[in-house]
Amino acid sequence: MIDTWFSHQEKPPKWDITSKQLLHDNPIWGVYRYQGHHPDGRKYDFFVLNNRKDWIQCLALTEHNELILVSQYRAGTDDITLELPGGGIETDESVEQAAFRELREETGFSGDHSVLLCDCCANPAIQTTRVYFYLIRNCKKLYDTQFDVAEDLRTHLLPLDKLDEVIEQGTFQSGITLAGVLCLQRWLLKQKQAL
Repeated sequence: MIDTWFSHQEKPPKWDITSKQLLHDNPIWGVYRYQGHHPDGRKYDFFVLNNRKDWIQCLALTEHNELILVSQYRAGTDDITLELPGGGIETDESVEQAAFRELREETGFSGDHSVLLCDCCANPAIQTTRVYFYLIRNCKKLYDTQFDVAEDLRTHLLPLDKLDEVIEQGTFQSGITLAGVLCLQRWLLKQKQAL
């Protein structure tokens, strides 16, 4: 375990999960009922989405300091959203390989100088998914897109000097995209301070 500020803070006790029951299963996720017992005697049924794959989100920058974004239909909100390119990490690939693959498939872009900026749980209250935010720089359009069956995406190039404005306008409806963009801003600030 990494020694962090939080590791020195008082925490509540963990619940003891005494059983896990699969309620629904499909190729993307399984829905489970976890029966939990608290040390004080309380019992509670937690419902958890056990994702089959962790996710990659690409923070891809063009040679001209533009952030590569995609827009697509999302059934959960029944709307078109502006997001980072990304998707599921396949079992036979590294996080970095998944970042390059998803960027290529969804936008046709590829680049170099890649680095993992951060990772986190998508929603630890109800999901097992871990999300990795990978920075890929010097991106160029080199390939045709290869969308999955439920995808129909458009690529957008956002100049980095417009990023604050787009955030303040509430344009990013995905919390995961917003988390990634904020990681990118933090990285950019550190780069500027290092100069």
